[in-house]
Order: sequence, then structure tokens, then C-alpha cells
Amino acid sequence: MPANDERVPKHYRSDGYIHWDLIIETHTEYLAANATKYISRWRKKNGLQDLQKAVHYIDKLIESAKLGFIESPMRVLPEINEPDFAEVAKFCLANNLSEREQIAVTELILWRNTDDLENARDTVNLLIEEAQSKPVPATDSNKHADRAKDPTGW
Repeated sequence: MPANDERVPKHYRSDGYIHWDLIIETHTEYLAANATKYISRWRKKNGLQDLQKAVHYIDKLIESAKLGFIESPMRVLPEINEPDFAEVAKFCLANNLSEREQIAVTELILWRNTDDLENARDTVNLLIEEAQSKPVPATDSNKHADRAKDPTGW
């Protein structure tokens, strides 16, 4: 059975475009991959905590890029420019990402310099502000998220 057909646990099943397929298709490195994972799932899983984790990964990515430890995949693999933009758009659409979520995911996957990464971080921080001001009630798809510690429902 293909790995995409077996999801653990079952409530993470998705009929859409699965995050790891985007990461493989776009050759995204570890830190950006984790940040985009948290951005794309925050409404369905751990809410505000997932957005905070995304910022943490972005901060480490910015720090590592500034030190020269990580280079933009757009520079290492320049041939993956246009197809990647289409792939990111396809993922965002399939996963019903908001405009801000789309911007952050696109900037993280297609980043060329630390300015792009800082823009992605700023966008995620706007999502955090939005989440703090407009809490979304628990639904069947996100009820397993821990809400006892945060009175806003996240």
C-alpha cells in the first residue's frame, strides 16, 4: 500500500495534496518544510501553538542562512523556479489555505534571500495576531487540540 494511502492516525487523512508531496516535489529543505507544515495545518491541529512553532523554524532558517549554513534552493537548483510556483499554488488551493497562509508558504518554499524569509515570518506573525483576536471554536477536525491552557480556544 502506498504511504499516502496509510495515514496515522486516521483523522489526519486528506484527499487533497499532502504536505510531504509538496516538500519532495519542490526540494524544500528541513527548516522551511517544517515551518510550512505548521502553517498549513494550524487551523486543523494545534492552533496558535503551530503558528508559534512555524515562527521558531523560520527564525532558525534566517539565522542559518545569514551564517551561510543554508542556501536558498532557488539558487542551488535554479531550474525548479516556475514549476515550483505552480506546485505551491496547487498545494495551497487543495488545502484551502488563506491568502496569508499562501503567502507565507510560497515565500518559504521559493525564498531567495533572508528578506524573503523575514517577510514570511512577518506574515506568520500577522496570522498569530489574527488568531489571538478572532478565536475559532473547536470543531470535529480540530477538537483534539489542547485548549485547556489557552482561554481563547487555541
